[in-house]
Amino acid sequence: MDSLRKNLSQVIDDEQMDIGDSSKLRKLYYISKNEVEDFILYAPKSNMDANEVLVLKGKSEEVIQQLKVKVEGRIKKQSDSFNSYRPEEYDIISNRVLDIKGKYLILIISKDSATIEATINKEFK
Repeated sequence: MDSLRKNLSQVIDDEQMDIGDSSKLRKLYYISKNEVEDFILYAPKSNMDANEVLVLKGKSEEVIQQLKVKVEGRIKKQSDSFNSYRPEEYDIISNRVLDIKGKYLILIISKDSATIEATINKEFK
């Protein structure tokens, strides 16, 4: 995950997102750091922005499926919030990437999702 962290830091716009810690992970997704082996989180700097990137490394594929439900809850909450008052941000959420690769869960909500996804996919080859 260190290599991925480094590569993501080069493609993610730090004007819009901050690196999140375990308390931000718990606040946004209701996921405790004890539920995952490792994670990378970029959270929106403002609650007016929808951009976020999350990569979770679960303890097992079964755990990842459980965590996916929590992440989907966050997506729904954000969709509901942005739908009426920030349609341009809602469009970004609607075009999100949510993927599971073995013990990894990947969420990308960004106008640059294609670039970010390509960077992440390089790590899984």
